[in-house]
Amino acid sequence: MKPLRVPEEDLTSLNAPLKVSDRIVNSFFHILLCHSVNFALPPFSFVDSLVWSVFREKGFSAASKVFALARKNVDFVLVPFFDFSAEHWSLAILELRSQRITWYDSLGLFNSLNAHHLKALAAYWLQDSSVVSWPVQVETEPRQKNAVDCGVFVCLRALSAVDSSYNFESKECMLQERQFLKEVLLEGIINPLLPSDPCLDPCFDPLITFRDQVFHLSDINPDSLSALHKFSLNWHTRSVRKIRHPFRLRLKDDSKISIKPGEIFDFLNLIKHE
Repeated sequence: MKPLRVPEEDLTSLNAPLKVSDRIVNSFFHILLCHSVNFALPPFSFVDSLVWSVFREKGFSAASKVFALARKNVDFVLVPFFDFSAEHWSLAILELRSQRITWYDSLGLFNSLNAHHLKALAAYWLQDSSVVSWPVQVETEPRQKNAVDCGVFVCLRALSAVDSSYNFESKECMLQERQFLKEVLLEGIINPLLPSDPCLDPCFDPLITFRDQVFHLSDINPDSLSALHKFSLNWHTRSVRKIRHPFRLRLKDDSKISIKPGEIFDFLNLIKHE
């Protein structure tokens, strides 16, 4: 699945405290879906936030067709919700196995009528009338500290729901998280430094051959490997692309491996698939 193309003006909204568009949210969810498949995370699907515009303008029948595009044979379904009256993003998670709904609202503006609409659409989608009686648990922590970060919170909360290694509660600087989202959307991948990456699994320690050097993954200095990942994520920036000298990857014995800029992505793929 290819991520949606995000217009430059939408990406620009991540540079400053501005509300993000549905294109940002839906594209991130597409990438998140690919991430879950690549790293064998619990299966999930998501509903395009367009469903709420359709519901508002064309009614239940038309909205149900959008909702029906989500897969059913999953553990849970992410439903980004945009409240037009409050101009506010929140995230509902349909937990199909436990038959309940968890609704994350970083401003505490939860409206039971919105939950009623969601239950009705989900019941029609699942062909199960009991959905309307599913309990709704509302979570309002962590709270956003301004009026514009709700869309960013929805994306980060979705990531933490899919990949438990991402500790959303520990994030303090939203400007950094906005930059993280922008990098994800530009690169089309989730940050490979998440602990779910098999490269960081202590049981995953392949023998790596790069040029004439042979070493184990565990022989690489973790800080140096993190720096290499960060360098790769910033590869789209002009300042990084101008760099011509090789990256010096340090091993724990203080020896170094010279990696040319053009070889970095090949090297990262090598240590993932050896």
